[in-house]
Amino acid sequence: MTRPSKIDTEGSELQVLRGLIGTLKEKRPFVLCEVLPCEFSKDVPEKALINDEIKNARRESYSGIRTLLHDTDYVSLQITSDGLVQSDDFAHQIDAIGDVNNYVFCPKEKLNEITAIRSLS
Repeated sequence: MTRPSKIDTEGSELQVLRGLIGTLKEKRPFVLCEVLPCEFSKDVPEKALINDEIKNARRESYSGIRTLLHDTDYVSLQITSDGLVQSDDFAHQIDAIGDVNNYVFCPKEKLNEITAIRSLS
């Protein structure tokens, strides 16, 4: 069994995933990944730190992540308070109560394993 990978690189997710491409194709691990948002709700102090240049760079990164996941036959599952939700909308807003953009990148052929885990909770 391949151990899952965890990516929390504060904006360099695409570069790390590109470095893992061989592992993703051969070993097919689950990947836990935080993808930083490009928008914050009005109550989050970090909003002031996100300028248009950073927003545009993040949007380009989101597109690259989507393409990489598609090309390696992975799906993106967002970790929400309601459980895992299939989504690759990495750009959505983060809210003031602490929701973060955490995802499980799952090989398509292992989606049934995620479903089994979800039914245990």
